[in-house]
Amino acid sequence: MDRQQINKAKNDVSRAERARLIMQDEMLQEALMAIKADIYKKFMSTKYKESEDREELWRKSQVVDKFELYLERVMSDGKIATATLSSLERAKKIIGL
Repeated sequence: MDRQQINKAKNDVSRAERARLIMQDEMLQEALMAIKADIYKKFMSTKYKESEDREELWRKSQVVDKFELYLERVMSDGKIATATLSSLERAKKIIGL
């Protein structure tokens, strides 16, 4: 593993921690729940012929989901990077570096 890969792994770990803190923020969770509830309520109150409105609400729902998935992916990348760095440290100890 070269220096650039090590720096990327360390950056991924740092980003994962930031993403975790963001996702654990109570205000953010409250906002996401309120947005999802509002979208659902509006979606369920559409009339049969209001398909364009339903499609727009579906798109909004997808944006909220993508936001959460992005942060989850960053956290997942951080877990992989943490494991990679741990393995590298163990290997260094074994070979005496």
